[in-house]
Amino acid sequence: MKKAGFNDLEYIEVHKDQKESIDLLIRFYHELFVPSFPNENERESLENILYYIENSSNDFNDLLSRTLIFTDVENRVVAGIIFDYFEEIRAYAIEFIVVDKNFQGKGIASKVNELAVSMITEQYKKELEWLVIEIENPKKVTNGDFSYLYFWKKQHMKLVDFEYIQPALSGNKEPVTTLLLCVKNLRNNSVRTIHKKLIERFVDLYAKHAIGIARPDLDPTVSAMCRQLRAIEGDDIALLEIQGENEA
Repeated sequence: MKKAGFNDLEYIEVHKDQKESIDLLIRFYHELFVPSFPNENERESLENILYYIENSSNDFNDLLSRTLIFTDVENRVVAGIIFDYFEEIRAYAIEFIVVDKNFQGKGIASKVNELAVSMITEQYKKELEWLVIEIENPKKVTNGDFSYLYFWKKQHMKLVDFEYIQPALSGNKEPVTTLLLCVKNLRNNSVRTIHKKLIERFVDLYAKHAIGIARPDLDPTVSAMCRQLRAIEGDDIALLEIQGENEA
């Protein structure tokens, strides 16, 4: 069942036993998701997304994964988000957040993010300290669209100072080396470091629950990142400002 959202939009949580929500997810995938992720190595397949939903729990225990689809009064698919909550590290990870280009610049992405945070902290009464996202490395962007940089800088996201590589999303895809890992301390915007063990744990949890790698410790990409983190001197990693295209 759709719920009232914001800006005259409604949203629906995608559940395996709700055909309306699955139908909207499929529309979202083809209408917005595929055009937003032209690199197939960065784009999760519809089959995998449906598989994760089919096998997800409706309970909110140590892990929550939710998919929200937003529509307008004409039932046009306007935006969508998939996010994960990891109770162990009090972190909320955005797997993706997509807004139709015709509706961008209206504050929709910010409100989608706020709604997800509200679900975690108010609806489910969970502690939340960190927001984690992957963004395109502006040095490696080829389409000339840097609008995402301005958005995430405005959200006070900070770059984790290590070489992040997204593990392969499936056996027929390659690891992605064009992404950066960014975080935000939701309790204190001025925080400029993060404990490297938290990042190492995030890498492991994200690989297992968001990408579906049963044994992250055996995945070469995950193992390489963990070795890199352990080699960093001290307990903390610096959080850097996200640079714009002219600064990259």
